[in-house]
Amino acid sequence: MPIMNRRTVTFSLGSIALGMPSLCIAQPAVQRSLALPRGWNFAPSISVLLTEEGDPRVALVADAAAFWNNVFSELATQFRLGALTQVGGAVPVQDLKMLAANIVGTGRPARELPESVRRITGNIVVALSDGDFISLTLPNVARNVIAHEFGHAIGLSHNADPTMLMCGRPASCRPDLFTSEVPKYFPLNEAEKAHLRRMYSPSWPAPG
Repeated sequence: MPIMNRRTVTFSLGSIALGMPSLCIAQPAVQRSLALPRGWNFAPSISVLLTEEGDPRVALVADAAAFWNNVFSELATQFRLGALTQVGGAVPVQDLKMLAANIVGTGRPARELPESVRRITGNIVVALSDGDFISLTLPNVARNVIAHEFGHAIGLSHNADPTMLMCGRPASCRPDLFTSEVPKYFPLNEAEKAHLRRMYSPSWPAPG
């Protein structure tokens, strides 16, 4: 059995939210995540759920996945995020908000997922939505917010350094700190790199 068999990441137009069945849900106003001691033992596929073909956000998702695969190459592990597939459909905004409300109210992931989420196939599911969550209109913000949420999907939690990709609550980091006129991804800190090396060692997928 896979160590991690399902993560769900949900993006919205000009916005982003994150849901990870049985692991964590981080909603835009109160970002929360679970530090994971073990990672995937296979290359997780990415399913992008969209309502219209040609959605420009798909390219951002693909670029963020490529960013992480380059990180893993630099860390000398064979782990990679898997292939990206586009799938027609949508998760209703009310379901996303329900999941977000649960984590805000309890600090824990929802025990029961709505049918709209359970029916989606894929190891990492990115649902493109028109819901109003976080504004991503500033330059360079969207690519880093997407990469940040993928960071949670592969096992990283928040740090408190506003110059780093994984900065988030309870620190005062907000998405607008990613603003830059030059497209770039914010870096990982050394502790995060070490954590990834432990989860995805050079001998991956064998125990490291």
